[in-house]
Amino acid sequence: MSHENIQRLQNDLTTIRQVMRLDKPYDAADIPALMMFGVGGMVAIPLLLFTTWNQRLTFILTLIPGLIVYARRYLTAKRNKVERPALWKEYRVSLVAVIFAMPLTAVWVWWSQSQFGTTREAAGAAVLFCVGAFVAGVGALDSNRRSYLPGGVCLILFALAFPWLTPRQIAPAGAAVLACAMFSTAAFIWWQTRDHVRRNSGNESLT
Repeated sequence: MSHENIQRLQNDLTTIRQVMRLDKPYDAADIPALMMFGVGGMVAIPLLLFTTWNQRLTFILTLIPGLIVYARRYLTAKRNKVERPALWKEYRVSLVAVIFAMPLTAVWVWWSQSQFGTTREAAGAAVLFCVGAFVAGVGALDSNRRSYLPGGVCLILFALAFPWLTPRQIAPAGAAVLACAMFSTAAFIWWQTRDHVRRNSGNESLT
């Protein structure tokens, strides 16, 4: 075996060891997208409270910057899927889950209204509570996914607050919950990755 092949094999083994030890389903580069979603939620609150604009359209428009940053991050994770397989898997599975959850939620709300006469708000609250409980459970049981806990807890609290909210208050409250969940998740990821970022900054300054 030539020296070049041996060196390539050593590099591959080093990469595999690094991935097995360090690869997490989140990264400091996730923080900008989370922050943009949080800012979008904060911007949406006064617009939803003090304007007569269509609430759904207003909420979606304020989230567009976050969606753009998230899309760029998703493509970056896809390009680096060989080096960061856990991160890419997390993005892929999360996107698939959201795509499937949206129509299933709509079907559940329709079925609850038609079969039991449940209001749309009550049916939506049940969905949010179940999703929040599942997400919080994953965050509590899986040490690699502790970043799920803030979002899960926020969803549970939002679902429990539904009976005291008027239909006009639901969208602003949802924007506030989104902002809290995104900012707290970003803070958690920053705390978990701060040492790694500091080491990388120190290595760059040395070179």
